[in-house]
Amino acid sequence: MPRNHSTCIDGEACRKNIWVTLRACLAVVLLAITFSIKLSVPSHAEAPALPLNILLISAWHEEMPWQTAFLKGLKSGLKASGRPHRLFIEHMDAGRFKAEAQESIVLPYIKNKYRTQPIDVILVESLPAVRMFRQSNNFKPGARRLYIQSGAQLNQADR
Repeated sequence: MPRNHSTCIDGEACRKNIWVTLRACLAVVLLAITFSIKLSVPSHAEAPALPLNILLISAWHEEMPWQTAFLKGLKSGLKASGRPHRLFIEHMDAGRFKAEAQESIVLPYIKNKYRTQPIDVILVESLPAVRMFRQSNNFKPGARRLYIQSGAQLNQADR
């Protein structure tokens, strides 16, 4: 017998519940990122830690609510880690422009732009950017990569 799932009658309450759930999920993701970044590059007790160079590749544009919340949480987590860092951010803008067309423009641009910049960690956020970077193992091969994908499932080819 199917389970009886409760339905939300009050639209405002439903929206608040969705935002609470989204914030909780975002907090877990950001905590995992912060923990992974702390573990990714060893620190030396004798010398001050070199800044960790982090490149964030976002599939969307910075004005999207998800991007704004994600970036705010990421910066907060990085600050709380106490580790000196430099955060570089690139937006693919796949929501306003066709993602497939952006891949052929954005990836060569990023490769050229960062070719002489040391990068320790690459954060790739959302499916269009994840797909683009999964096919580019020759970009900063020594950098640790973290793929952040919520929502739609990755196809086997994207894993």
